[in-house]
Amino acid sequence: MAAKLRYVDPTSPPGMVARAYAAFAASRVARFISRHINWKIDPLLLRLTRGRLATTLVFPTAVLETRGARSGARRRNAIIYFHDGDRVTIAASNAGDSRHPAWYHNLRAHPDVRFGGIPMRVTVVDDDAEREEDVPSSVEVEVAAR
Repeated sequence: MAAKLRYVDPTSPPGMVARAYAAFAASRVARFISRHINWKIDPLLLRLTRGRLATTLVFPTAVLETRGARSGARRRNAIIYFHDGDRVTIAASNAGDSRHPAWYHNLRAHPDVRFGGIPMRVTVVDDDAEREEDVPSSVEVEVAAR
């Protein structure tokens, strides 16, 4: 059975619960919890529930499997995503921090990944004209032709 990501339309307006959760997620306490606790829990939670549940609750999340930039070891991170046409897009924002997350550097070194259990090839968008101005670095993940 082939894995499939739920299609996420970024232009559809979020509901009241999603807006309330997003407001909480932007708080200092929630960012601390996300950076220090949730990132460790989410990959396991997503595997155990077959992608149905993560600490992000109302935001679509999938497991990104990369290889370490230096070590080559397999790394798993839960990443919020959306679609841009047929492309899956993720933002390397590190919960609003000015530094990129570690998985961003892994993608740069090894662009062949699995996202939501689907083999994909990553294209990093560094051109300001091609991405939203409020996203520090956008990473486009396209299905690899294998």
